[in-house]
Formats: sequence, C-alpha cells, structure tokens
Amino acid sequence: MNPSNLKNFKWDKLPEPDKSKISTLASEINTSKLIAQLLLQRGVSNYEAARKYFAPQILDLHDPFLMKDMEKAVNRIIEAKSKNEHCFIFGDYDVDGTNGTALLYLFLKNIGVNVSYYIPDRIKEGYGISILGIDEAKNKSTKLIIAVDCGINEVENVNYAKSFDIDFIICDHHEVGEVLPNAVAVLDPLQNDCNYPFKYLCGCGVAFKLIQAINLKLNLKIDLLPYLDFVAVAIGADIVPIIDENRILMQLGIDHLKISPNLGYKKLMIAANINQQKLTNWNIVFGLAPRINAVGRLGKATRAVELFISDSEVNADELSNEMNKENTLRKNIQEQTVSEAIEMYETNPNLKNGNVILLYNDSWHPGVIGIVASKLVETYYLPTIILTKVDKIAKGSCRSISDVNIYDALHNFNNLILNFGGHVVAAGLSIEIEKINILRDELSNYFKNILTDDIRIPKIKVDAVVKLDEIDNTFLKSIFRFAPYGPQNMAPTFVSKNIRFNENVKLQKNNTFKATLNINDRLIDCISFNNLEMFEMAKTKKYFDILFEFNENDYNGRVTPQIKLKQIKFSENN
Repeated sequence: MNPSNLKNFKWDKLPEPDKSKISTLASEINTSKLIAQLLLQRGVSNYEAARKYFAPQILDLHDPFLMKDMEKAVNRIIEAKSKNEHCFIFGDYDVDGTNGTALLYLFLKNIGVNVSYYIPDRIKEGYGISILGIDEAKNKSTKLIIAVDCGINEVENVNYAKSFDIDFIICDHHEVGEVLPNAVAVLDPLQNDCNYPFKYLCGCGVAFKLIQAINLKLNLKIDLLPYLDFVAVAIGADIVPIIDENRILMQLGIDHLKISPNLGYKKLMIAANINQQKLTNWNIVFGLAPRINAVGRLGKATRAVELFISDSEVNADELSNEMNKENTLRKNIQEQTVSEAIEMYETNPNLKNGNVILLYNDSWHPGVIGIVASKLVETYYLPTIILTKVDKIAKGSCRSISDVNIYDALHNFNNLILNFGGHVVAAGLSIEIEKINILRDELSNYFKNILTDDIRIPKIKVDAVVKLDEIDNTFLKSIFRFAPYGPQNMAPTFVSKNIRFNENVKLQKNNTFKATLNINDRLIDCISFNNLEMFEMAKTKKYFDILFEFNENDYNGRVTPQIKLKQIKFSENN
C-alpha cells in the first residue's frame, strides 16, 4: 500500500491588517506591532477585546436569555421542579453529549429537580433521540425530556413522546432542518430567527447557557465555574471555533481543570498520564476526548456520565481505568480498519473517482468509522464517507475538507439517503445498502465542479513573515498567551526566509527530526515529528524558508521555548 500522503501544502499568507490599526492597537495595549497584528487577524481590535482575549471572566459571557426560547425552557424546568415532575436528560453518546448530560444532571439535582439521564447505545439505537429512550422515559413516568447535543431534527420521535404527554426541551447546535420538532423550547443558536450573538456553541455549551439562565432567573448565585470543566472538554472535542464565547468558556474551564477539577476528570487525567497543572487543549483533544469517546464507541457511553457524576474515589478510579483500557482497544480496531480501508481504496479502481471517497464494509466496527473517515481525509484530502452494516442498512460517518460543505452535499441527495445530520465538515448518515454505489456516483458528479485545483491543495495559514532576530523573550511570553488553540484561533504560524540549521541536525526515534537555530545569540531547539523527508533536506546545510510555530518544551521540569517546524522549502538563495 502506497497511499498518496499529500505533502504539497500551500503556504497561504493571511491578509495583513492596516498599518495604522496595528500601530494604534500596539500603543493602546502596550505591545509590539507583531503581536498587535496577530491580534487584529483574530478579530481583537481594541483594549477591551484584548482584555477579554487574554484575561476572560465569567461576566464576559452573553446574556443567556438572548437565545430564542430560553425563557420558555427555564419556566418549564421551574414548573417541573415545583411539581416534582420527573425530568429525563437524553444525551448523545459522544464527548459533547455525555459532558452536557453530566453538567445538566449535576446542576438540576443540585437545585432539587427530580432528574435521571439516558445515553443511547451507539450501535443498537444510533444517533439521535430513540424510541427505546422515549419508552424508558415513559416507564419512569417522565413529564419532561431535555435533549442534549441532539434533537433538532427529531420531529417524528418528539411527536411520539408527545403522545404520552411528555414535553421536550432541545439543547442542540447542529444544522436546523426545514421543520422544527414540536417542543416546549428549542435552544439552538443556528435557528434563523434566533438573535443569540454567538452561533458556534457546542451542545454542552447550549446546556451551560440553560443552567446559567436558571441560575439568574431563580437568583440562586451558584458558582458556575465548576461546570466549565465539562464545557471546556466538550468545546475541544467537538472542534468548534475557539472564538468569542467559546474562548471564554474554554479558557476558564481549563483554568478550573488545572486547579480544582471534577473528581472524574482528576482521575481520568491520572489514567491518561496528563499533568493536571499543565493541561492544554491539545491534551483534551488527544488525551481526554478519545478516552471518553472510546466507551461509547465500543460499549455503553453511560460509563462516561457515571464517571463525571461520581463522588466515590474508588468508583472513579475503576471507571477511568476502564476508559483507558477501552481506548487502547479502540486504537487497535481503528488501526486495522484504516489499513483495510486504504487497501480497499488503493486496489479497487472502481472506487477511485478523484472527487469523493465512499467505502463500505459490513464487518467494520461502527464505533471507529468516524475516526477512519478523518484518517482518510488526512491521507487523500478528499471528502470521505465510511459505511458499515447496522440492522440491515448501511450507517456511517462523513468528513470533509476545508471549503467543502459535506452537509449541503448530502442535503442535495436526501432522496437517496434514509436520514442524515451534522455540520459543515462532519456528518452522519444511513442508506440502503443497494444504493451505496449510486450515491458514490452522484456525489462524484456533485463534487466535480466544486473541487477546483486550488481547493484540492491543503492550505497552511501563515500569520506573518518574520525575521528571527525580531523574536525576543517579551514576544515569546506574549505569544504563548494566545492559547487555548483551536479552529479560528490556531497557534500563530510564521515563515522565516533564508535560514540555515546549525551542525547538530539529528534524527531520533519515530523519525523525529531535531535541529537548532541561533536567534539573538542564543540557540533555540527546532523539532518536527515523523518527518524523514525534512531531515534529509535539513542535513544538506543549504538555506531554507521555514514554516513554524512556537511552543514550550517541558523537560525535567525545565520549560524552554521551542520552534515546531511544520514545513521547510529550499530558499532561492541556494
């Protein structure tokens, strides 16, 4: 197998802000022009915006009652509390859903609501509000179901619940369909007539806005910071933009996780070998989130909620260790499936149309196909759909590339698809097995005119071209405060030209390439992971243009700045 692991990235320099605006902001916040430029490129244009960016407070959050139906949702929950009605939280099985469920459960229980929760089985029930879940609620004499991270397109099943006099509140953030469910309240900022000023909350974030609103309405004055553990992890795992309110919620949540985490998260960080005091979004995305998702991919996601609501050290230890083991098993299954998917694609000419990858295998595990789709996007940089067999139909996950909306693409072929839902770059669908090849052909034709040569080249955003002698300790201290990183607030990326590495160019285990650069009469380490090609280029001692980020290297308790090389190109000076 020789997959075309694309290395032909385009260095896409971001527009440089007006020089007068750079000078004004630099003077206003007493920083360098380069730092001011980076802030302006991230939408930070004045002192107050910079204060919120670098030192957010919970008071900076938007008024939750600006969200459509929030007043209705809060009033219905208050009514349920006063009547001691049973409330039933129905959460999705991923990180966002399980964290939102735990957040709502703990808060509602804390204020005296009669509440329980339910997480569907990924394989048996699939995504969304299930009949099995509604029947479970009915058997508990439930009067109110609160859906978290799902429900926005569940018209029929909400009507089914209504037939038993069960009301619904929906907390969702997915794309809104043509018809809304018949719920007491639909909380989703993506509704066209919702005036909430921030549109990119995750499902757990919407649930947080609900408890924020209840706290205000009842004048409870409950400290909501402990609930931000769940929101921060959900934001990182769900890959939503780290801007505006999400940045505030994530920064405050990470700060709380470092100091006084929820017991479940404390134990999970220990199991994942994550240093609690040095937690970053990287640790969330690649350390915590996979372990939380693993229990839902391979078994019952309820275990994640059990961990987060546990007040028993012994129980939390057992659950976190179980999640760790499930994650190891998930990785093994995932690696095997990725290998099989690449081999299928490479060896079957009928599957290669150059516009979309759509693969089906009835033996693939439903719990890993979303990750497999992401891996194939990384490898081939094409919109990808991976399907497997569940209950006599094909179900699967879709992942897309920048500038290509997979949700809109599926919407064009809903006559072929049984159902679908999701986002711009990620979606899920189910389809009759005999229609898979038809959908592949239709999508190939659809994407033919969309996938231009420019779109087919993956792009790396470049914030600025810099000379290395511009970099000093003050700059480095400022640049590290741009974290937490994520979509629309990625780590600042720079290009420096005509650079030559020092003599000590080394290749370490796992093809990790290390070198040093002399910056202002001091040596700074450079590193690039799993890049043998870069090492072979660097040891030629020629001049290069380098594309890089700054990060901090923590070795034996000593923290030093480090250059993370993303790409190098031979300079024209050679």
